[in-house]
Amino acid sequence: MAGSLIGLDGKPLTDDWQPLPDDAGSWPETGRWIAPLDWADQRDIPPGEHGLALANTVDVEAEAERLIRASLLQLEWPALADGRAYTQARLLRERLGYRGPIRAIGHVVRDNLWELARCGVDQFALRADQDPAGCAAAFSSFSVVYQRTADRRESVFSRRRESRPA
Repeated sequence: MAGSLIGLDGKPLTDDWQPLPDDAGSWPETGRWIAPLDWADQRDIPPGEHGLALANTVDVEAEAERLIRASLLQLEWPALADGRAYTQARLLRERLGYRGPIRAIGHVVRDNLWELARCGVDQFALRADQDPAGCAAAFSSFSVVYQRTADRRESVFSRRRESRPA
């Protein structure tokens, strides 16, 4: 069960996206809806804003053409130790160039917020037992990074290289 929705700054986000009802036969004409990818496979995706929910087993490279057009992508973290959605997020940001919001749902707890952000996730549907104020501190857990990822932070090695005399 999801709790609060927060952004990269740790502040609450207003969520006007709704999960598509199970009995929906087509995309609603108004509103912002998130549909499971397999449901959307069977229907034409209308112009305008629409979100797609991906299981962590979806091959995002194979689905790239459709995913890139979505206004929001929702990735599922079923367990802390299941890292497949981290890979999905990095591929979407770094290889496929997706620029819309990527939302993490499921097992989203303070312990994985830093890594989620590094992989390109920018919206976090916290697990219901998580304190949003306490989770906000996770985004400033580390002052340096060792490698460059989807968050584009400069690595400590780049800083050292740039500070060396020529």
